[in-house]
Amino acid sequence: MKFGLLYEMRLNPGVTEAQMFQDVLEEVVFAEQMGFDYVWMVEHHFTTTSSHSSAPEVFYGALAARTSRIRLGRGVVLLPSKINHPIRVAEQVAALDVLSNGRADFGTGRSSPYEQLGFEVDPADSRPMWEEAIKVIPRMWTEDVFTGYQGEYFNIPPRMIVPKPVQKPHPPMWMALAQPASFDVAASHGLGVLCNSVGIPQRLTRRVRMYKDAVQSPTDPVSSVINNQVAAFAHTLCAEDDKPTREFIGQAYRASFRENLSLAAGAGIVPNSQYGASLEDFYIEYSKQLEDAGKPFPEFLKYSLEREQGAHLQRDTLQVLSGDQLVNDAVVIGGDPESCIRGLKMYEESGIDQFMVQPDWGFITHEQIMESYRLFGKYIIPKFKGAEVAAGVRT
Repeated sequence: MKFGLLYEMRLNPGVTEAQMFQDVLEEVVFAEQMGFDYVWMVEHHFTTTSSHSSAPEVFYGALAARTSRIRLGRGVVLLPSKINHPIRVAEQVAALDVLSNGRADFGTGRSSPYEQLGFEVDPADSRPMWEEAIKVIPRMWTEDVFTGYQGEYFNIPPRMIVPKPVQKPHPPMWMALAQPASFDVAASHGLGVLCNSVGIPQRLTRRVRMYKDAVQSPTDPVSSVINNQVAAFAHTLCAEDDKPTREFIGQAYRASFRENLSLAAGAGIVPNSQYGASLEDFYIEYSKQLEDAGKPFPEFLKYSLEREQGAHLQRDTLQVLSGDQLVNDAVVIGGDPESCIRGLKMYEESGIDQFMVQPDWGFITHEQIMESYRLFGKYIIPKFKGAEVAAGVRT
């Protein structure tokens, strides 16, 4: 099982954006030394608490210059064209692949309706727009001269698109997903999966097994290359002392809930907006606007609302759980190294190929993250990858 990092670029109280950016650069460089294989950066817009990663393509340039081995995963690029046009995506990912000497991974996603509406994208168009984009981008990498494309959402004339990626035929492609049914979509297109367990890792086992079977013969592949990997993430914090760390984890979850962070959607709060304090409020208000206009509330928006309401119920449940319960069930990978190893074995048994540490949650500090990475490199990663892999780790 490989190990990655998943950053949302969460801004803690009292920390400036400039300091947070420098802290994350230092953390990723150190994580590479500790034996981590991947770093993934989200792309989110309009989230004032949970994510300040609105321009990850810029941040990756700095990471490429400071690292030499760790893979740089776009986790993910939002593909509605008014957010990121396919040509610009192809150019940016290829440029990162060249700059990093073949270390780029390309994760894709549609974004939330809240983000889409901010960019004047009709949420009803996001799925078919994504379908067109993921099919046309690989052609831009593999055709010497892109021969053009005509579809419902994109009419692109023949053009020379440069640079071309170092990896042949192109960087690995992934799909971020939250709905169980989306595993089938990823498999049908031959895309790798980026997901979370939304609870205990055992919930992933059946989904991973069915995906692995289906992706062997994709029915609508976007490329000649199949990526059959599954990467899953969870909140993570490792420290030397088990009991106080578990207690801190329980407190950190409650602190996160007080900030109204949605565990399921991960999209943060919307303070001082006309829609109220949360995404749940936003979707309810938006449904009222559609009703007043005599328009039906689309199924995909119903899912977004139900997901937020489900997250609210999950918050009500999880915030009364102790740190011990969260760690013992591997909802959080935390505690001392032995506790973390026990939880990670549950993920390994689910069949995933990569576990992604999500470090920036619950007001965890830069110093705590650095210590967590040190312990991963010294004690945890060698347990899953072999001592020879971590032989060069400096602790």
